[in-house]
Amino acid sequence: MNIAVFDSSTLILLAKTNIIRKIYGYYKKILISKNVLKESVELGKVQNKEDALIIEKEIKEKRIKVSKIKNIKMVNKMLSDFKCNLGEAEALVLAIERKAVLFTDDFEAMKMCKVYDVQFITALAFLVKLVEDDRIEKEGALIKFDLLSRLGYYSKEILNQAFEECNKKWNK
Repeated sequence: MNIAVFDSSTLILLAKTNIIRKIYGYYKKILISKNVLKESVELGKVQNKEDALIIEKEIKEKRIKVSKIKNIKMVNKMLSDFKCNLGEAEALVLAIERKAVLFTDDFEAMKMCKVYDVQFITALAFLVKLVEDDRIEKEGALIKFDLLSRLGYYSKEILNQAFEECNKKWNK
């Protein structure tokens, strides 16, 4: 699986924490849907969000590609079957169509991934992977961990578990 698809929340989190460029060492193609573009860039720029400009730059430099959804009926089915928004439904359908991993921090999208048997990863889990793979130094990881703990919607239990995983690597 060499393709990653993003929903808006995780794309924005990785841009805000400046982890976004680390993705390219793991995946050859990074895809987003048109609605994720709207949510993360177009609406973000209206609100003068720095993360929107970072994401827009990645798209302009062709590191992130905006991709069209083929199965609109499936998007509509997900919207009626789950409590999700259009961005999550499009991202999941795109992941299914491209046989890709979905980057999501949305709880409902994670449930949808389980139903449709789609591999997913959160921003926090990706940070742990970077630590485990020695792709980020401890000091930088701690800063990113702090940012994710404030910006993301992670429970204390999930944060503690992630921190313990990082500590295993650092205490070797």
